[in-house]
Amino acid sequence: MQQSFSSQTPGTGEDKPGTGEDKPSTGGDTDKGDKPGERVDNEVREQAPGFKDGDIYVSAKGSSEGDGSYEKPMDFVTALNTVKPGNTIWMFSATYYVYDMYKAPVIISEDNSGTADAYKTVSSINGKPVTINFDGMAEEGSNRGITLDGSYWHFYDIDICNAGDNGMLLSGDRRQKRERHGHAGDW
Repeated sequence: MQQSFSSQTPGTGEDKPGTGEDKPSTGGDTDKGDKPGERVDNEVREQAPGFKDGDIYVSAKGSSEGDGSYEKPMDFVTALNTVKPGNTIWMFSATYYVYDMYKAPVIISEDNSGTADAYKTVSSINGKPVTINFDGMAEEGSNRGITLDGSYWHFYDIDICNAGDNGMLLSGDRRQKRERHGHAGDW
């Protein structure tokens, strides 16, 4: 089960602007990663063209001790719980084996919301592939990959696959879901 989120800027129908400078790959075809059980497929790092103060870089090899900088990126869940309204989580191009790392679904709680004037955003960099993979999660109705209970969130260019039920359950108010790209499943 895989789901994608569009790259269009909300309300404009236009693609996100900017290009970044390519950086060398930090992994081979499959790299074991820095943590036991962590797998990383072809992580490619590049600068985010719209990066601003308060934004966060995330890596499949990131950690909760990371500061969100290019040199010391955070892990995915730490970034979700750290990002402030109006800021963006920039995900380096890679496959993120989230279930391997956390052994649980990801929940963005209701009190983790942006505002009407300042959404929280999760985005790939320059539309490069980012896959959040829940490989290993049991198939059952309560095993959503990500549950979005928070409001005022945007997701761009992120694929979610192999969750036990839905890749993402949207339950918060005022979240922006963009066009779905023909993958099976509901979100």
